[in-house]
Amino acid sequence: MENNLFEIDRHLYEKMRDNYTSEAEREFFEQQHSKALNECTDWELLIDSNENQDGLYLIRYSYTEYELGVSAKTSPAEEIHTMTLADVLSVNLKKFGFLNRDITLLDWFRERDYKGIRYDRDKENL
Repeated sequence: MENNLFEIDRHLYEKMRDNYTSEAEREFFEQQHSKALNECTDWELLIDSNENQDGLYLIRYSYTEYELGVSAKTSPAEEIHTMTLADVLSVNLKKFGFLNRDITLLDWFRERDYKGIRYDRDKENL
């Protein structure tokens, strides 16, 4: 039985379909969509703070919850929790003190062409 998505995420997946900026973006959204529908997790580390110069990390919980944060070595340890992918992607990284420039998480991903995102770091696989 598939998980029910929040309307904001359903709209995001529909909007993105056939409008990807790269193959890496297509893979990201298709992976997250499939996981949101079918894979509940205690936690899945998508971005490791040790693997990018900005020290950002992104963890997925349950089906559609996300925690976005920055390592303590790059700034004061901070994190935010969202219930949807759409909400976490729209986070302004400067507003929350994660970076010193005005950019959303989605734009940060696009700038990097999704470099560093991994889909195999579920708690069960580490």
